[in-house]
Amino acid sequence: MKIELYYSTLAIYAFHFIATFLIFLFLVFVNKTFSDKTGFAFMACSLLKMLAAVLFLLPVMLNDTPNPFQDIVAFFIPYFLFLIFETIYAVRLINTK
Repeated sequence: MKIELYYSTLAIYAFHFIATFLIFLFLVFVNKTFSDKTGFAFMACSLLKMLAAVLFLLPVMLNDTPNPFQDIVAFFIPYFLFLIFETIYAVRLINTK
């Protein structure tokens, strides 16, 4: 049984990797310049990542894909895995003082 997804697995993981890498870079910058604002920066980046995820998934939701649930699950499982990595990194940055 072969499941066809709207986006390839490589495209989904590339999106998550690039978004997470940019968040890491921004958190390091904020931590070095305004160390007391790292938590706020993480929350803002998380919000922006959620908006980017919606924009990334918008074509899946608007097209007549046969089963959009599979596409959404294939996207959000790595989304939450990368979010865990980001959260652990942000907490470590905040706690190192």
